[in-house]
Amino acid sequence: MDQETLQQYLQNGNAFVVDKGAIIITRERSPGLNKPGPTLHVLSKQRVERIAMRAVIDAECALGCSPKDVSALKCGFDVESLDVQTGAARKIEVKGRVIGAKTVTLSRNEIETGLKYPNLWLLAVVLVEPTGESQLRYLPCPFLSSLDPHVRSVTYELEALWRVAAFPLASAGPGRVERVLRFGLSAGGYR
Repeated sequence: MDQETLQQYLQNGNAFVVDKGAIIITRERSPGLNKPGPTLHVLSKQRVERIAMRAVIDAECALGCSPKDVSALKCGFDVESLDVQTGAARKIEVKGRVIGAKTVTLSRNEIETGLKYPNLWLLAVVLVEPTGESQLRYLPCPFLSSLDPHVRSVTYELEALWRVAAFPLASAGPGRVERVLRFGLSAGGYR
């Protein structure tokens, strides 16, 4: 459904139901209409995840690594990226979130995998704009200890993770990305 059709549909008093967090409302001139008003940007969870995975795979390729999507294996990370120079296989958990999201949730499996591979596991946080543009930052394994046996997942404040994460890809070339990423790994996170 295009923007104009959706806008008219809603103005006529009809309901439009989508998954929570999939609609972004911005105050700007509505496309195709002559008056300012809310514009609805519909991004499905699947589309946000695809954009996030593509951003990480592209970043890893820019670093000269060989990334592979392993998300279907449910192994505690989504991308395994082989550094062809060192032979190290980084394990990258990808979390794509729409702009304005407040939290990121990590599963027990993801956290335990991070604890098992603290020097190889990375959290990739990808913020996705309504246009589909994305911003990417990496965070070396941020976990301090294992979870209580009854905990299934942990929810983090997105803003706090974003502040301590490294390298916004859009503002750095591949050489800069590599230096920041290596610094982040050697620093051991923000423990």
